[in-house]
Amino acid sequence: MANRELQRTIESVASAPSETETSYVRQFLSFLGITDIEFVYAEGLAMGDASRTAALEAAAEAIEQLTDTSRLVA
Repeated sequence: MANRELQRTIESVASAPSETETSYVRQFLSFLGITDIEFVYAEGLAMGDASRTAALEAAAEAIEQLTDTSRLVA
């Protein structure tokens, strides 16, 4: 499977993670044989309680969708 990267943004706050971080994690996991890698970003965590809650809920929902085993084909 091709590597895919999922980036979630909240309230039009768009920032990319440090390329060093994602490259390092991707390379390390590839070394272990894990090549289908997706990243979920929670942004806006330091912009107040409402923004933090919304960002964490959006990230949790994205993770839930990524780990939903009902979408797997037998």
